[in-house]
Amino acid sequence: MLHFRRGFAAVLLAGLLVAPAAARDAEIERRIRARLGVGRIALEKFQVSVRNGVATLSGATRTAQRKALATRIARQAGAADVRNEIRILAIGPVRPAQIVR
Repeated sequence: MLHFRRGFAAVLLAGLLVAPAAARDAEIERRIRARLGVGRIALEKFQVSVRNGVATLSGATRTAQRKALATRIARQAGAADVRNEIRILAIGPVRPAQIVR
């Protein structure tokens, strides 16, 4: 019976530790989404998920600057680490008239 009690206590304790972590993840995700929803970066419609304090960003953009900005926003919103899986789309071939000297 003692073995059951130890197992039950461990499960109960694990449940108590997981709930606050999940709540923190949800709050970080909410803050990231709110900040990504403002200004020009909102047009990108990046996807966000947070697990164990690590934010994962995905989607596509045409500029490296917006990809970097999304990472900064996630860190400022409280993410312990950021996995930025945002792809930078190719714009197409550059014609000689487009080259700025």
